[in-house]
Amino acid sequence: MHFCLTFGVLLLVFHAGETFFRTGWFVESLVTQILMIFAVRTRRHLFASKPHPSVTALAFGMAALTLALPFLPVGAWFEFVALPVPYFAFLLLVVAGFLVLIEVVKRFFSLGCSADRQLRGSKITSARHQMRSQSFIAG
Repeated sequence: MHFCLTFGVLLLVFHAGETFFRTGWFVESLVTQILMIFAVRTRRHLFASKPHPSVTALAFGMAALTLALPFLPVGAWFEFVALPVPYFAFLLLVVAGFLVLIEVVKRFFSLGCSADRQLRGSKITSARHQMRSQSFIAG
């Protein structure tokens, strides 16, 4: 969903040409996917548990490199261009919205999984009770 939003905003708001579009798409995609690591690593909310410091350092380091790449000489290898300041405001909104959406979906998924686990647990408990009752009667 956020890819459709990014696609539309890059074309309709920023009137992105080919190189601007490529650069903006790359930066947005990579930053959201890097930060997604923190959202899907636990069933609890995003800030409920701390990841190992090396995971945090590597993730934020890669996100910083991704943001800097269009401004570095090596960015020319990929035909990246410097992104305008308003793009970064848009990027912040997309990343925040993406992380909120992940948390909402994760809640629904966790509720479904816990309900399924409770159902399976009650069936197992019921089956064990039934087996004990039968063995008691048979014995």
